This record gives sequence, structure tokens and C-alpha cells, in this order.
Amino acid sequence: MATMYDVAKKAGVSVATVSRYFNGGYVSPAAREAIDTAVTALAYRPNHIARTLTNKSSKVIGLVVPSVTNPFFPELARAVEGEASRRGYQVVLCNAEGSVEKEQSFIDTLTASFADGIITSTGNCGEYYERNGIPVVSVDRELGTGAPHVTSDNYSGGRIVCDHLVEKGCTNLAFIGAPQESTSQKHRREGFFDEALRLGLSTPALFIADDTDEYQALYQEGQRLSNYQGIFAWNDFAAIQAIRALHQTGFAVPNHSMVVGFDDIHIAKLYTPSLSTVAQPIYEMGRAATELLLRQIDGEKLESVTYLLSVSLMVRETTKGGV
Repeated sequence: MATMYDVAKKAGVSVATVSRYFNGGYVSPAAREAIDTAVTALAYRPNHIARTLTNKSSKVIGLVVPSVTNPFFPELARAVEGEASRRGYQVVLCNAEGSVEKEQSFIDTLTASFADGIITSTGNCGEYYERNGIPVVSVDRELGTGAPHVTSDNYSGGRIVCDHLVEKGCTNLAFIGAPQESTSQKHRREGFFDEALRLGLSTPALFIADDTDEYQALYQEGQRLSNYQGIFAWNDFAAIQAIRALHQTGFAVPNHSMVVGFDDIHIAKLYTPSLSTVAQPIYEMGRAATELLLRQIDGEKLESVTYLLSVSLMVRETTKGGV
């Protein structure tokens, strides 16, 4: 098996130069090209464990998500991985599936494996992250510990949806949320409800469906959902399931009821009817979270820093026309 010394000899440079090459230090273009050629020819793989012990850095970060079945989180993971890779880091994806115990196990494993930090989008285990002392950033769902946080303007998004549905002639409104209300869902619901009251409407009805079973419970709610002209689901996944529930009960969207989601995942514009939704800048959220984490890893103190990103309404077929 080739060693760093073999690489240095074949490239005609010092071992110190090869070490700087692998650790991100300055190497002249000519030396870098020679080392690239030697590494390829020798099929050399650096010893990451040894580098971790020497540099106190594994160049690995964890990303903990609540569910990989919700398309929002794979899109977020793509953004985190893209920015991390650009900065020389690898990402370990951890699917907590709504389990606090599973997430705590991930935190323990990542810490023991010398991960440099963690990005979490679950909103859970805030105190556990603090006790472990590992740099952490929350994205979308807040930890509540003062850790750096990246989110979109969920409250304004809820108000925008209410205004849009009312403009379309909807006066009888409903909201669909998950039973364990995250900070992002809470702010969307509050914006929606507050705007309805400001406009002189009754408080919207509240439907609860669990995201852990992919909102299957909504299939039993088609008849009740049909009583409402305008329906706002707290994410696109729930919105699509609501449309399916209405369709299976014989009620068409948007002719009978209008539906709006939140996130603007890729499938939102591909679904039939295409989904009106509040677009979050998902890629920018992932990129910003990664940037904040790497700044912490580099030693910067970022307690209580929050990035609040703007949202926009994407009007598609589920709210075309008027009720």
C-alpha cells in the first residue's frame, strides 16, 4: 500500500509539501499537479484517522433530518452536501425518523467518530447537543437553545397564503398540520390564522395528520376537507395528500376546494394539478447552514445568530380560477 512518502518521492517534492496538499495549505500549481499525478498513479488514499488525530479535524459533518421520505429534506441535503464538498468536507446523512432516541444515538456516534459538527433539521434534542459540546446549526426547525439557526419567513408565508385564498373568493378556510408542532409549522399556522382574523374571517379549522405515516390519515378526511373552500397545508407533502383525499371522495381541486402548500419541492410543479405553494429558498437554506457551521468549526462564536430568508408565492393550478 502506497504511503505519503511514496507520493512525495514520485512527485519529486518533500513530504511536508504533500502534507500541506492534503491539509488544504498552500502548494504551488506545479507541485500540486505533480502530486495529483502521483496520487493517481499510486492509487494513494490518505489515512483519515491519522489526519483526524493530528489535526483534530475529520473534515466530516453530520446532517440529521426527521424523514427522508419528505422530498424537502433530500433537497436540503443536496444543498448541504454541495457546499460542504466545495469547502473540503464530507457529509454523513442521518435519518432520525422522528425518534429522539435514534437522534441521540446519531449524536453520540458522530461525536465519537470525530465529526467536526452537525446540522439538524429536526428541532429535537437541543439540550443533548449542548451537553455533547459539538458545533451545531439548526435549519428550518429551531432547537430553542440559542444555537445558530437558518429559516425562512414562515409567519409571512402563512399570511401570504391567507391573502391569496381570500382573493380567490375563499372565506371558509382550513389548515393542515402535524401533531408535533415544530417552530416552522407554528409560525406558518399563526400567520395564516392571524391574517384570517384581521380580514374578519372565522378562525380556520385545524386538521392534524402525522408525517411519520406520510399523512395517510388524510385519506379518511376527504369528506370533511370538502367543507372548506381554501385549504393551507403546512408543507407540500401534506398538500398533495389532501388533494388525493379530496379526489378520492369525488371533489375536484381547484373547482370545489383550493389547496396551497409550503416549500415548493420539485414535485410541486410536476403534480397534476400542479401545486400552488410558498417557495422556500431550500438550496440557500442548506448553503447558509453549512456556512454557519463551518464558521463555528473555525472557532467563531455565533450564539443566537439567525438567518431569516424571504419566501414567495408560486401560483399554479390548485388555486386557478375562483370558488
